[in-house]
Amino acid sequence: MKFVRIALCIALIVTTVAVSAAAPSLNIVQKNIKAAGSLWVNDPVKAQSMLREAFAAAIAWTKDEYKPSVREQAFYNAITCFSPELVEEVALAADTYVTLFPRGRYLKKVNLYRAMAEYSRGNYESVAVALDAAARARGSVSYNEQTQAMSGYVLTGHHRSAERFIEGQRLQKPSTALRKDLRRFHSGNRMIDGLLKRVAAGQISGSKAADLLDSAIDTAYFAKRAPEAALTAIALKDTQAPYYNPVRTEWLSLNRVVKHATSPQMRLKKLTEFVTSFPEASSPELYKALLDLRYLYLLEFRDQTAAAEMLVQMKSLPGFEQLARIEDIVSSFNQRSLLSVEGQKALEELLSLSHLFPYDNGHLPVISLEYIHFLTMLADMIHGQNSKIRNVKVSGWNGLPAEILYQTAVGAKEKAYQSYLQIKDGLTPQVSRMVEDLMFPLYLPSIAKDRMFLAGLLAVPTLPDLGTDLLIDAISDQPRMRKAEHGFAVLSDVYNRHLAYSEAQAVWKILSDNYPDSVWLK
Repeated sequence: MKFVRIALCIALIVTTVAVSAAAPSLNIVQKNIKAAGSLWVNDPVKAQSMLREAFAAAIAWTKDEYKPSVREQAFYNAITCFSPELVEEVALAADTYVTLFPRGRYLKKVNLYRAMAEYSRGNYESVAVALDAAARARGSVSYNEQTQAMSGYVLTGHHRSAERFIEGQRLQKPSTALRKDLRRFHSGNRMIDGLLKRVAAGQISGSKAADLLDSAIDTAYFAKRAPEAALTAIALKDTQAPYYNPVRTEWLSLNRVVKHATSPQMRLKKLTEFVTSFPEASSPELYKALLDLRYLYLLEFRDQTAAAEMLVQMKSLPGFEQLARIEDIVSSFNQRSLLSVEGQKALEELLSLSHLFPYDNGHLPVISLEYIHFLTMLADMIHGQNSKIRNVKVSGWNGLPAEILYQTAVGAKEKAYQSYLQIKDGLTPQVSRMVEDLMFPLYLPSIAKDRMFLAGLLAVPTLPDLGTDLLIDAISDQPRMRKAEHGFAVLSDVYNRHLAYSEAQAVWKILSDNYPDSVWLK
């Protein structure tokens, strides 16, 4: 035991000597860093060289073999070597410091250096994160550091964070410059608020209101409601007649014309500037801007890649995940989607988001929940699935109720038959015979081709292209629908109603040649 105690004492003495030797070296490093800073204006090349050497010397003292206090001091000295050629090295050292010393003595100052490094890298979001961390860390900041933090927030567009930072410094001892900045914030807030109130009250409108808002934003771009003012100005300019840039949109036979007074290029410029200049705008404001940008890229610039990027950003906004999902589905959904299992699942997902309908994104036609029900009925009929959609006020070919066609296709023939009996007297003998042939026998489910035909009957008045394709599919290949004569008769009538007379006559000839005893020929 005696020898063990002697060994421990020797080890303690060696450690103490090592630390004593380390301290002067770090002091020398610190002096060299200060000297380089003084030399920078007159000889930046030599100053940069001195900082590189100082950084290397400081990092040498960050090894695990040294005491934590020595390592912490060494990391901090290395971080203070921040300069153009050491941005990446300082950023890495700062990140390491934060990880190793989450409650370190220099945490506030280290985060300020992190902010400078991230700004040099162009990572503006990370700048605000680092500055926020600096504000939360213990300790006070000098007047120069207050100004540095304030500049970092403003330069990266994080004006709300800048205002919160100033307000937080009021509890300590803000500089005169910071107090002036706070007065500017309050003055800017009052200016923008006043203009928006005048616009809302109708005291100013049109291009005059837009110009006043633009002028105010140039001066008070940091105001709380500046993002709202910017979007309002964009909207006001875009709604001034004449509308030289209308955009026509269509979604599964629904149509809309969106009128624009400003050119696509100008809208792209303004909206891009908005997203860049106001990263701390509210989620609804950012979502609206990104949505408008998305449709600019989709419909006017034909840039699918950029449009997809806008959608990714929309999905990342808190509270807008479901709306972005609807947008994702409807913007890629078309009539052919009803024929696929994926399309059917997409409709089921839209039904699960029924509380967000009617859906109006300002670009596509307004999509009602009833229309989603109608599309779901079609998909069910095509795929033989019963979603139990009810009370859809839509009629199929020749005015046949959707309920009867749907129930016949999805295996609820008894209910369909009861409904059919109520309207039978109002049907022609040919149509009545067709409905009965599709229903009977009641105990057997409809075969796939019959379902296609029934879906075609329902679709053709609203979605004529899809409906026609379904009718053709029902009478094509083998096996056909059970009573193909009805398919030929209906298809001929559909062609005739769409003024395709030669096609109508050709189909009717097939009917008469192959089914001379058909009820449709009597």
